[in-house]
Amino acid sequence: MMIFDSVGDKLMLLSKSDAISKLGQIDTYVPLKTQGRKAHHRERYCIVKYLLILAQNDFLEYPLEIEKAAAPDFVIKYSQKEIGVEITEATKESLQVANTAFEKVTVPSYMEPDRFYTENLTKEEAASSIRTMDQPLVGRPSYGDTPYIDWSNAVCDSIKKKLSKLNNGRYDSTNECDLLIYDNTSIFIYDRIERAFPFFNVEYTALKRNYQKHFKNISVLKSDGLIYQIQSTQNVIRNDKLEELC
Repeated sequence: MMIFDSVGDKLMLLSKSDAISKLGQIDTYVPLKTQGRKAHHRERYCIVKYLLILAQNDFLEYPLEIEKAAAPDFVIKYSQKEIGVEITEATKESLQVANTAFEKVTVPSYMEPDRFYTENLTKEEAASSIRTMDQPLVGRPSYGDTPYIDWSNAVCDSIKKKLSKLNNGRYDSTNECDLLIYDNTSIFIYDRIERAFPFFNVEYTALKRNYQKHFKNISVLKSDGLIYQIQSTQNVIRNDKLEELC
């Protein structure tokens, strides 16, 4: 089922079983950037996976209506409430430039995505992160808490960009607004993501002092599940059946 391509598209969910059935039928395929990926592909993938995980774990109230909007990206209506959901991603712009270049590579190659965080590579330096299989690694290795600190920084950077828009009235069409972040950092987390939370808590606490208005909930969608309400309860819901967004 194709839906949420255009502003005004709506979907009604009547119960847990109805939500799981309808959301499971939606085509969430996201093409590569070189194959015509658009913003609505990413937004549809994120909102459907987000709501599906919440439905499966009894976090939703019914009946519930989801409507594709513009700013914020979606509006969810239930129990006489309207909650906006703005979608963004945690990543580096230079990393996405490298990913697009990598899609065009025709010989066996690999990337060193950690270099965009440990060395802060620019867009102009993006191609240097792509190595053919006969070339050695050149980036500094991640060690200790470095991946968790880099991940926390990337997530907080994405929150900061959206907080600025929230406080400038960008999402005033709803009284409350949630933020859903897709983890597109490509940072290899070799232990439980909970190890990153102390670093996130320190940075987010400092960040939110600079703004009067805040998102009601902030969640992070990962390829293996969801961190629900990372700014408060930090509920980690694991789901190894999620396909990764390209």
